Amino acid sequence: MIYKKKNNLIYLSSILLTIFPVSLITGPFIPEIIIFFLNIIFLLSNNSIKKILKYCNFLIYVLFIFNILIIISSILSLNIIFSLKNSFFFFRYIIFVMSVCWIYEKNPKIINYIFYSFSFSFFILFLFLLPELIFNYNILLGEKIGLIKDSLGNETGHAFSRFKNSSLFGDEWIMGSYISRFFCFYIGIYFILESQFKKKVNKIFFFSIFTALFCVFFSGERLSFFFIIIAIFMLILLLKIFLKVKYILLISILLFFSILFTFTKQKERLIYQTSKQILSTSTYLYSPDHESHIMTAYSIFKYNKFFGVGPKNFIYECKNKKYLNNNLSCSNHPHNFLFQLLSETGLFGLLIPFGIFLIICMKLINNFFTNSLNAFHSQWKFF
Repeated sequence: MIYKKKNNLIYLSSILLTIFPVSLITGPFIPEIIIFFLNIIFLLSNNSIKKILKYCNFLIYVLFIFNILIIISSILSLNIIFSLKNSFFFFRYIIFVMSVCWIYEKNPKIINYIFYSFSFSFFILFLFLLPELIFNYNILLGEKIGLIKDSLGNETGHAFSRFKNSSLFGDEWIMGSYISRFFCFYIGIYFILESQFKKKVNKIFFFSIFTALFCVFFSGERLSFFFIIIAIFMLILLLKIFLKVKYILLISILLFFSILFTFTKQKERLIYQTSKQILSTSTYLYSPDHESHIMTAYSIFKYNKFFGVGPKNFIYECKNKKYLNNNLSCSNHPHNFLFQLLSETGLFGLLIPFGIFLIICMKLINNFFTNSLNAFHSQWKFF
């Protein structure tokens, strides 16, 4: 009976984890509910410290330390309650990672379902993007996009969003962010499955990759577009495949983007606006908004070097005359998250994420040189 209950819990957890990638499109509420239930099931199924510690590795311990540091930062801040709401419950994401490891151990086939779930997510975003591109109409919002309307509802002109498309994300311009953040993860899953179901997975994978690239391009999100470009080149360099295959992949992707760049609006947004913003603002670091944010964040950091002003408190502290730089000082654009993290959590809070980033970079560089040397040696052996 107990064994049957455990199987039911694993089955339920597998279903919840499978729908998690798709649920992220709906907003934060459903994903948070899924995380909550997965964490509860994991803790109930592993109802002892010894069992739970089995799923703890070095990274998990480091993340728990980071959680403690940002809680301390919140307690030392001026807006304690507001800051603690965001920092205290960070541990739910750590337990979520552990619960995913537990599900995979009990049900290794879950990786197949996650692969199909992400494939479906990319496809459904692509499907709902088409009406925006063809008719300039967002189905979710039920209206035309990129238009400024007056108080009477009359269309008076085009808004900045005329360069962007959101598909199922509605009035949130994060479609490109969603895809680019999971792109490498999705490719990693593919290479795990590729040896098992080669023909079936290959067809789904290559179709999903091109729909993902298509969606990111037409999202108009420049950072997401550049993220995915960098990811593609890194993957081509790091993959242990024949040089001929790498050239074919590279040429195919370049040809794909060459065709996409025939669309004037996207070319204006991704190329002309970016180059104009960089080249025409020689007195600024990229743009006035970015520089103002950086200067304000650095001013806050100077007065709060070790623990910062507390998570999520930048938006309050930037208004303080002591840190105020100009009327753009409170720009908390997500492009500037590194400096915002520095100002909110100080050196201690920045140290762990930045350290993890450096370790990943070192491993990637090491893998690149190892693969290159192995390829070089194999070629010499052939001759």
